Amino acid sequence: MRLSSVTLCYVQDDSHGASTWPIHDVLDYNQLRTQNTKVNIENLPLGGSQSDLHASLLDPAFTRHLVSLKLARPTPPLTTKVDSLKRLLVQCSSLETLHYEDLGQGTSFTFSAGECLPPLSNLVLKSYDWSHSAEEVERHWNLSQMKSLVLVSVPVLNFLNSISPPDLCNLTRLQVHESLAHASDGREEATRRLDLLVRKHIRALEVLDITCHTNLFHIDSILQHGGSLRQVHFRDHVGFTDDDDECPTLRAEDVTRLGQGLPFVHTLELDMDVALCYPPEFLRGIASFPMLQTLILHVQTLLRATEKDDPARDRDYESAMQMFSCLVRLREKSNPDLAWKSITINVGGWRRVMLRRMGPEWRRKNARGIFAERCFVLEKDENGRYRVAEQECHDGSQYISTSQL
Repeated sequence: MRLSSVTLCYVQDDSHGASTWPIHDVLDYNQLRTQNTKVNIENLPLGGSQSDLHASLLDPAFTRHLVSLKLARPTPPLTTKVDSLKRLLVQCSSLETLHYEDLGQGTSFTFSAGECLPPLSNLVLKSYDWSHSAEEVERHWNLSQMKSLVLVSVPVLNFLNSISPPDLCNLTRLQVHESLAHASDGREEATRRLDLLVRKHIRALEVLDITCHTNLFHIDSILQHGGSLRQVHFRDHVGFTDDDDECPTLRAEDVTRLGQGLPFVHTLELDMDVALCYPPEFLRGIASFPMLQTLILHVQTLLRATEKDDPARDRDYESAMQMFSCLVRLREKSNPDLAWKSITINVGGWRRVMLRRMGPEWRRKNARGIFAERCFVLEKDENGRYRVAEQECHDGSQYISTSQL
């Protein structure tokens, strides 16, 4: 029997340095060669005290079979490990998938003459400080086979300025979320470049997941992929973490245009600032998506820090219930055979791991159990009836890295 592929998943064990465990103690290199076995590595730890990878990871008898490498979240950051990791990557001629993760602003590879990464088809960069020039990218990166690209906490404009857009023509997944750790003065231009990439260069996206200046990203660029898109996550940098900010919101008629032009989208995520739209019309636009089953809607809290508490009312809960009722009613009217899988109303910038609002008035409200950040989810129970539950969050102050927040 031929072993076509094998997956090694590292499990954190504080009593042993997982990153120094010899690969040849687990895999038979001769069997890899004779059966041409593909190797996948998941959760590879690089955050220990050792500055280099174990020599067995750099053995050509192993690296020629490695097709997928996913790193674990490092502790501490990868500063001392990046060169060792790069030496591994340039040896992996068959590598197709790389999931790179660091902390904070991150660091980046420094290449020597003749070094080139393999032609990856699936690339995830989290907290990677992309500072490569166009000349460096041409010499040391091969993006021509890329089908899935995820950039989180990466300087997006630097990335877009250095690549050749036609190299990304075959992308089916594009996910871009820039972090505050990187300069924000180039975000408007980054949005324009993203818009151009999606509209002019990428042929058929299936997943579009971006945080950008939504007023600078053309609706027609999204509609360009109406025949292929299945998931759309389209959010603005402003968000809802500050009570005084207005979050740019799509016009209701543009939401309707998207619904009519994206017939296969089953998952949708949008911002809806009620100060900038008429919610019933906006929700009707959402209901126009013929195959939509999963919705995530971000809204601002109706509470204000300086307002007197009203113990008799829960305004954010009441508002969420009104939206749930409206969306369920619209669906039953337009397409009763297609039930909602889930509707999420995210209030005030809620996250599963987060720091709550820090002003003195909000701290006093929080101490009384009144929060601006809430999350309500409507799903069907085992009896087929819709139920609403409020999600719990975790205190982000106990985590070292703010990239989780």
